[in-house]
Amino acid sequence: MRRAMPIVVGFLLTTLPATALQFPEGCRTPPATVTQITGIDTQNARMEAKYTMPDIIYACHAGFVHQGTMKPDECMSFYMEEQILDSPPLQASADCVAGVITVEGMRAKLPIDPACANGGFQLIDAFKTLCPSYEAATECVDERIEEVVGEGIAVCPPAWEPRCHPTRLSQPY
Repeated sequence: MRRAMPIVVGFLLTTLPATALQFPEGCRTPPATVTQITGIDTQNARMEAKYTMPDIIYACHAGFVHQGTMKPDECMSFYMEEQILDSPPLQASADCVAGVITVEGMRAKLPIDPACANGGFQLIDAFKTLCPSYEAATECVDERIEEVVGEGIAVCPPAWEPRCHPTRLSQPY
């Protein structure tokens, strides 16, 4: 039995995929691997990430990059030509108390519209990673949204906040 245990453990280690914390993908960019994260659930939460080849392979095979319009090999070639692996680190920061998130220059106050056009999906996912204990609404479900002039981020007006999904529900709708 003592000899069988290392063999079984070794087999499991070689067959189970390694997982890493992912920096949320954009609608046209793959996810990236988080290399540093600090200040979770604080006013100064920060996350940094780099693209890796496994990130690109996963994104291209999953089909969610470029809305599935490219074959996996075309998708991987596209990102290799773009030299995405050599790009500067991706950055996100959040004020988990005020409900403010910044991802790669996009800044928003929650709740926001979860959509590709405004970067909402990526902003919301990054905020949930940096502020997992945040209990207020993060997403709008009301189609009536307004754009914040100068920032280009669609947000829910405060009067509509009750129509937003909270990140944690004590009871389902």
